[in-house]
Amino acid sequence: LNEAIRELSMGDIVLQRNLKEGDWYWLEEKDRKSVYVYRGEAQNGLCHFIHADSGVDRFVNYHEPNDLKCKRYIPVGESIVRAQKAYMNLELHHGHKFKYNAFMEFSFLRPAL
Repeated sequence: LNEAIRELSMGDIVLQRNLKEGDWYWLEEKDRKSVYVYRGEAQNGLCHFIHADSGVDRFVNYHEPNDLKCKRYIPVGESIVRAQKAYMNLELHHGHKFKYNAFMEFSFLRPAL
């Protein structure tokens, strides 16, 4: 299940000119994949990323040939957890059932998964 959620959270490959400051991206090298937050272009022309979990800085050179892929991050897992929390909150506090197709935070997840 974790692997399926991970695969669903990987979007299309993103080129350097399409990176947006503050957005989250998967950086994929060979067999390693991690989520990073894009912080903008550094003074030396490198792309500045910060690891989402550890906060470690990483600078990427898009002009250098390598096996690095940058993919858009889609918050699938977070949305499922938020829906589960909302379901539990409504069920416990109000005695009503919550329908999972009512995602409010991410408009693209409003249809049923």
